[in-house]
Amino acid sequence: MRTLILGCGYLGTALGAALAKRGHPVWGLRRSSEHDDTLYALGIQPVKADLTQPGWASSFSHPIDWAVYCAAPRPSEPEAHRRIYDLGVRQAISELLRLGVRTVVYTGSTGVYDARQECWVTEETPIQASDEKARLLASAEEQWLEFGRTSGASVVILRISGMYGAGRGYWLRRFFEGPDLLDQERHRWINQVHRDDVVGALMVALERSPKGRIYNVTDDEPTTPASLFAWLEERLGRPPANRTGVLPRANRGTGLKRVSNTRLKTELGWTLQYPTYREGYRAELRRMGLWPLTPESSAG
Repeated sequence: MRTLILGCGYLGTALGAALAKRGHPVWGLRRSSEHDDTLYALGIQPVKADLTQPGWASSFSHPIDWAVYCAAPRPSEPEAHRRIYDLGVRQAISELLRLGVRTVVYTGSTGVYDARQECWVTEETPIQASDEKARLLASAEEQWLEFGRTSGASVVILRISGMYGAGRGYWLRRFFEGPDLLDQERHRWINQVHRDDVVGALMVALERSPKGRIYNVTDDEPTTPASLFAWLEERLGRPPANRTGVLPRANRGTGLKRVSNTRLKTELGWTLQYPTYREGYRAELRRMGLWPLTPESSAG
């Protein structure tokens, strides 16, 4: 299938490489040409364009079968969330209409759920936009679903929890760099998923999902920062960085919800390479050359 990845960065590049390995022609849209050599090497045809601006569909002389919208906001960019989840979505819909796309997968966020809900949440849990970011995320979902209803394209929404892997991950960085955990965040719930498992979820969504479905993408076991840090400390034989500093805004506040992935596993047969943080973080520690410290430590 001719596949267009809108926002071919951290997630999109990994997805494009997986699709190319399966023989799909893949195009990756980015604002910069900086990593074109990497994309070419992975079998992805780079397309330099700003997805919020009109006219980029003219880069294609043929229809597109599959499109994946996985653009992500840059924290340093003013109005980043509005640019990606409002301006970008509206322009992408306009351009994809011209390309006759058959299937669209939109990578949203479990941030649409109210973090103050002390319960397990499923796709049937009513979303509650408690801040501007959540309102933009919810609006983006509705715009894509409406596009599916009016165009006939099959649209699938993936609500993804906190991604890590391949050198990224807020909590692993926090362990090594600080600041120390605050009392109010030690026992909050965090929902995570390895990037490779998100790629797997995207593949099954493209290949098997009925139109209009929404799926949570998260691992099998929510955890708490306190439990995660204790696990890391035991395996590495060292305490977390005890540094003071300003807690990034994205991780302030409560986290009471635990996100269920049951629908994605039962309906589409999604399987995880890293079912919990233990397997995923162990892989990251190996990548960093920190695992195992001793032959005995590799058993944990």
